[in-house]
Amino acid sequence: MRTTLGNLGIGIVLLGLAGGAGAQVTTENSASVLVFPRVIANGTRDTVIQITNTSNSVVFAHCFYVNGASRVADQPPSKGNPPLWTEVDFDLVLTKQQPTHWVVSQGRLVGATDPPCSAAPANYSCNGAGFDPGHIPPVVEYFTGELKCIEVDPSGAPLSGNHLKGEATLVSRNICLPAEGICLISGDPCDS
Repeated sequence: MRTTLGNLGIGIVLLGLAGGAGAQVTTENSASVLVFPRVIANGTRDTVIQITNTSNSVVFAHCFYVNGASRVADQPPSKGNPPLWTEVDFDLVLTKQQPTHWVVSQGRLVGATDPPCSAAPANYSCNGAGFDPGHIPPVVEYFTGELKCIEVDPSGAPLSGNHLKGEATLVSRNICLPAEGICLISGDPCDS
């Protein structure tokens, strides 16, 4: 009986130690893990992602999209039309205090002559403006899923630095309605 109680005591101590180091969810402070649970790029809606390095040194992040769209995009998920659950990985390198952004359907190419942007908040015309954090691939057509970014060290190992802050904005695209001859959101005439 003494051995059982001794093991139980050790188990309780270990459980108590493990419970002290818990992760906290925040939308206001920087963190080591960013989760964007609703990322959409389906032709009529798109997502603009913004990530910022809040530290005074270079920060590395490993990010990945998870596509949860159905195999047949215009049909609801079912046993015969399961989600894809495909993953696309990419890495970011952010200089001190650097923000970056991209439009999910367009991704972000690396270019030395990216123009500055004066629009606030960042939008479609600003995609690619500013210092490039690395190549960000565009998502596949009819993407519905999530984006996760994890702060890592230069070797790619996870790091608990709490230097990343992010926002995702779901936007409606101004789609032309040819039958009506006007754009869906603005009401402007369609370009020929």
